[in-house]
Amino acid sequence: MNLAIIFKLCCVILKCIMRNMTRLSMFLLSLAFAATRLSAQSYVGTWALVLVDKVSPDGTHTHLYGDDPQGLMTLDAEGRYTIQILRTGRPKFASGSKATGTPEENQQAVRGNSSEFGRYSVDDGGHTITFQFDHAFFPNWEGTSQRCELTVVGDRLTFIQPTTSANDGSKGEVTWRRLDPPSLAGVWTLTVADEIRPDGTRVHAYGEHPEGQLILDPSGHYSVFVFRTPRTKFASGVKSRGTADEYEAATREVSAHFGRYTVDATSHTLTFDIDHASFPNLDGVEEKRPYELVGDDLTYRIPPRADGTISISSWHRSVR
Repeated sequence: MNLAIIFKLCCVILKCIMRNMTRLSMFLLSLAFAATRLSAQSYVGTWALVLVDKVSPDGTHTHLYGDDPQGLMTLDAEGRYTIQILRTGRPKFASGSKATGTPEENQQAVRGNSSEFGRYSVDDGGHTITFQFDHAFFPNWEGTSQRCELTVVGDRLTFIQPTTSANDGSKGEVTWRRLDPPSLAGVWTLTVADEIRPDGTRVHAYGEHPEGQLILDPSGHYSVFVFRTPRTKFASGVKSRGTADEYEAATREVSAHFGRYTVDATSHTLTFDIDHASFPNLDGVEEKRPYELVGDDLTYRIPPRADGTISISSWHRSVR
């Protein structure tokens, strides 16, 4: 066999090897892409709180928000999240008004609440989750981030916080149960948070530049936040050591609640069945809110308060 024939045979064999290697590479790449999509789908969705414990350095577990804490977490496919955790049985405000809470009522409302929203990312092959806090009920967390250990087993997701707001060396363990399949619909950004007083005067209820987020998911769950900016930080940096003025400001500067919702398109009514709220007097309340939808802009009115004041909120849809 001459050299020319040998050379041609080698070229044919090499082409076959390269073709098969390319196919193998594409196959492996497709598997990696599928695994990435599956990994993302294991986090995205709406989750109900199962437990939220403080784990002391000696391993002792303490229920941070009582024996029956309530909460909701949403993780969307675009990297946005909301978390609301509330202690059940918080005392109602005797006056019925958030603006006239006693020091004890304000303190209990703040210490029984851990709520925030912002952006999140999952790293280290799904072993860590990092939360970037846009806004939080505890104002000292705003603009910061927290990286947590992460595990997902079946319909349970658990993350371990490296520190708690007590700053005593303890960790936080939070476990959630999936409620529904992933969804991208219904993420809204606050544009207006005003009040119309009985004399017709319109004022900015949460300052000139309020911030907030509303999520209405396809399964009928919702989560809403409204924050005044800028917030009043706690001088001590510890939620349990706030002053009376700091607790009062934290109570009045935030409106947050979660639960289920229904929409009556005929009467243009959005009904919130509030499970739990930052203002404990709203726990278990049903509120019907007339709404107007123009393109991706939603406006609704909150039922008048006892003094006749009407709150108006407007939102712009950021994700369908």
